[in-house]
Amino acid sequence: MDGDWRLSLVPTIRPGQIWLVAATGDLDKAARAAVANANVVIYERSLAPLVAQMLPFGAYAEPLPRGGPDSGSALSPRALEFAALGWSVVQLAEARPGWLARLRAAAASAMRVDRALSLPVRVMDGGRVSDGFIGDLPDLIRRCADDDFPTLVFGPFGARFPAASLVFTANGLAG
Repeated sequence: MDGDWRLSLVPTIRPGQIWLVAATGDLDKAARAAVANANVVIYERSLAPLVAQMLPFGAYAEPLPRGGPDSGSALSPRALEFAALGWSVVQLAEARPGWLARLRAAAASAMRVDRALSLPVRVMDGGRVSDGFIGDLPDLIRRCADDDFPTLVFGPFGARFPAASLVFTANGLAG
């Protein structure tokens, strides 16, 4: 009973949100809860063993395309597509040097999707939580130390309609 109140303190993933998480070994409680409750988990192929361990039965996950995860935006176009349709998405990236530079590129990608710059953004860096909008993201990222691996929560993205409900069975891992 004593631990029940703590569960309510863990942020929950909402429809249309993207949680962009740098995996530094074991994920924190908030990231684990997001993975367990997301409609879609997108991950770098090097994290397949971690995803296989954490993914609930019947959940859907797909690897990012092969290529250079160190270059370009940390936010995949596939994650943006799913979120725009109203799905809740967790994208897992391997924590490595250059993460903050990739987050800056992710901010630029999300700004192209939300031209009004009104998309809510949350930066969770250890015990610190900073809320703002997509236009504030460069400043929010600048507050992080170079060796930090913050989790970013984008959205919810405005969907024109709720995500469709489908019934299917699978082992959960695509690719």
